[in-house]
Amino acid sequence: MPGNIRVGGVWKTVTPHIRVGGVWKKPRNGWVRVNGVWSQWYTALTTFSYTGSLQTYVVPTGITSIEVDLAGGAGGGGSNTVPGGGNAGNRIQAVLSVTPGQTLHIAVGGAGIGAFTCANTGSDQYGARAGGWPGGGSSGNPTWPNVPGCISTGGSGGGYSGIFTSSTLNQANALIIAGAGGGKGVGAGGNGSNGTTSAGGARGTGSGGNNDHTNGSALAGGNGESNAFASNVYPGAGGGSGYFGGGGGATVSGGSGFGGNGSSWATASATSVVQTSGFQSGNGYVTIFG
Repeated sequence: MPGNIRVGGVWKTVTPHIRVGGVWKKPRNGWVRVNGVWSQWYTALTTFSYTGSLQTYVVPTGITSIEVDLAGGAGGGGSNTVPGGGNAGNRIQAVLSVTPGQTLHIAVGGAGIGAFTCANTGSDQYGARAGGWPGGGSSGNPTWPNVPGCISTGGSGGGYSGIFTSSTLNQANALIIAGAGGGKGVGAGGNGSNGTTSAGGARGTGSGGNNDHTNGSALAGGNGESNAFASNVYPGAGGGSGYFGGGGGATVSGGSGFGGNGSSWATASATSVVQTSGFQSGNGYVTIFG
């Protein structure tokens, strides 16, 4: 039957025979020998794009492992409403053990959003920007003196991409997570720390804000700091979500801090794990070869 198989690092769509080194080979019982190594015969390549809601994948009959490729969403930029523009999302690739007929639950991370904001009688026109789904930290809420003018908030954090064994999204049910990028700040300083595989990133340190920004936590980025009605500080950026999220950015004199990036992670039974930092510039994705 038709399917996909990886030969020399390239995925090929094939019929029941495949040409390897100039010789036609026939797959046997779901496996094919390539360069002296037996590899599992994958029957389909499925790519999941961002929808803002949970999606599902049913493991095909006879498949006991799947190769997966995930990237988290990027953080939002400091002065635009287009998704992305902040720190890029992380990528993770691995082989996971599965059970035929098993239902996996797929979360594809959305990019954070930046906001060019215009003040009007002391209250920002747009307000804080929500983080990318799932779990991205929001940008800080802006305030401004009673004079006309425009300011830029920090961008919100991106959402992680992940594969879970249940529709309840928590670390206990996770098989693999690709961390998201943190939002971009304005200027320099006050940045949140990146999440790790054991703890959320710390919130940034600054001045001139309301001290309402947060650390990253399990599957969630920290929120950025709102400015304290001062003319020379800007709302902080949100942290990207991940296995543990990045910390929210702080306000600083003349600007605001970036949000930290979320961490990537794979279950201990995963094999062939490869991680790439700063990979994805927009919404994330999940691809399954199975």
